[in-house]
Amino acid sequence: MHRKRLWQFSFASALLIALAPLAAAQINFEPDGVGTKPNTGWQSSQSSDVTFRVHDELTGGACAASNLSSGCELHVYNWGVTGHAVSGGYGDIRYSLDMIFNGAVNQVSFMFGGDDRILYLASGSFNAVLTLFNDAVQVAQVTQAANGNDEIDQTMSYSGLSFNRANFRYFASAATSETIDNLAYTLVGNGDGGNDGGGDPVVTPEPGSMVLLATGLAGLVGIRRRRRVN
Repeated sequence: MHRKRLWQFSFASALLIALAPLAAAQINFEPDGVGTKPNTGWQSSQSSDVTFRVHDELTGGACAASNLSSGCELHVYNWGVTGHAVSGGYGDIRYSLDMIFNGAVNQVSFMFGGDDRILYLASGSFNAVLTLFNDAVQVAQVTQAANGNDEIDQTMSYSGLSFNRANFRYFASAATSETIDNLAYTLVGNGDGGNDGGGDPVVTPEPGSMVLLATGLAGLVGIRRRRRVN
């Protein structure tokens, strides 16, 4: 009886660990050098899971130019107390920040700022909007009021349906700069990570989880064999 309970406990423990959610990865941009980055696609030195780019709201894709006059710029800034952060679409309401994941993601969160409506001559309140896409299909949208103090002191998050592209944008009456820091996400599968179409993401369990699950199943087989013998 004691051995039977031990096998049952081993199986239950292995199954729970195998099915547990993956830990969220985080990018804080601290190792990345300050300056202008390729606006059509740049990855932080901390992770190759995410490609950042400037999104052109008029064309629906990456912007073609990279200069301050057009506003189409991807930039890493040093924000002092909060450290390094990435900005997309400098001082122009036409551009926003894209985060393209190389697989399916079901959770994302980040701090945001660069929303000084006095500096950019905006009037009234405005919203920060996070839109999630699975390839070209929008799956969810999160809207939050921006406090307009330009500091990176607000947090936006989403958890739910899988997606592989996240777009962050300010809906302001004048130019703002979409700036994020401390990006956390949970990658649950692999895929093309783009927004130009493609197959559904394939869920890829961790190797360690698969070993634990196999151990648990082996324990269940052992329990059944002992029942037959007894």
